Parts: sequence; structure tokens; C-alpha cells
Amino acid sequence: MDMEVFQVAGWQYGQYEVKDGPDAGQMKPYASIFVIQDMTGSENEHYHFCGAKAIKKKCFDAAVLENVKPGMKVNMFFDSNDRVTLVRPIPAK
Repeated sequence: MDMEVFQVAGWQYGQYEVKDGPDAGQMKPYASIFVIQDMTGSENEHYHFCGAKAIKKKCFDAAVLENVKPGMKVNMFFDSNDRVTLVRPIPAK
């Protein structure tokens, strides 16, 4: 089975203030990766596409982003909550 290939556009991490609920006022960490992926599928009379799509994915934590640089082609691995847990660079040929 072929792994999906993504190209890294960028990433961000930091903290945000919780606005509502029992954790209101607390600072919580976040990390996200932004990737580009070629459009795939089968075109038909109801579905047409061209180019690539941009995707934002939540990361388990900021450590996932270590050594990740824009432009890299990567495979990503996810937990049961669809958060990125590992970014594996694809070696250049």
C-alpha cells in the first residue's frame, strides 16, 4: 500500500487562551502543520478538479514539528483523533 505524500507549506505552534467552559482563562498549547497534496480521484460529470489542495492538520504536540521545513515532501502518521503524531521526510531521489 502506498503512503500518501504531502508537501509541507509551513507550521505553527504556541498557546491560546480558552474562552469558555471549565478551563476558561487557562492557556493551552497547540500545534498545526500546513501541507499541500495533489488532487486525486476520478473525474465524472459531477466532480471535477485540477491542481493541489491545501490542508491544515492538528499535531499531537509541537515536538512533531522538529526538523520539519517548508518544501519537504513527507509522510504523516495520525492518532485515533486524527492528530499528526509523526512526520517522516521522504528522501530526495
